[in-house]
Amino acid sequence: MDDDELEMKVDILLAEYQAAHANRNYHGSIRWTIGSILTATSFTLFGISFLQEIKNNVVEVLLLSCVSLALMIVWYAWYRYVHPFVHLSLERFWAIEEELQKLGFDAPKLHTTIKEKTEDQSGRGKKILNYFIIFAYFAWLFRILFLILTLML
Repeated sequence: MDDDELEMKVDILLAEYQAAHANRNYHGSIRWTIGSILTATSFTLFGISFLQEIKNNVVEVLLLSCVSLALMIVWYAWYRYVHPFVHLSLERFWAIEEELQKLGFDAPKLHTTIKEKTEDQSGRGKKILNYFIIFAYFAWLFRILFLILTLML
């Protein structure tokens, strides 16, 4: 491979590296931004269920719980939809960094280093999401049980 071909290949790899980085940043941050908004809304609905005008109305509390849990499910669905885009970008980072190393360049190793140092922590985002959904489910379950017990007494 002559110098011009090598330079062109490196330029292409670096452009692809930049595009993969932009893709990962966009999809990675938007899923947590959406998650933050939907989680805050879900827990706000939970708080609204304790307002004086609503707290003893079973239908309204059930409606709020359904909407709240639906928001959490929407977040889960969005997270699962976007996750492959983020993961594919990460895989491409690692491949580009390796390829640049093979070409003899002291290439950026940021993502390879992060992968090596955090390999045991993979899947944390999904666990956090699952915990949020389980917490919301049980919070609403106890809220509804509390309402029913209150109305029975």
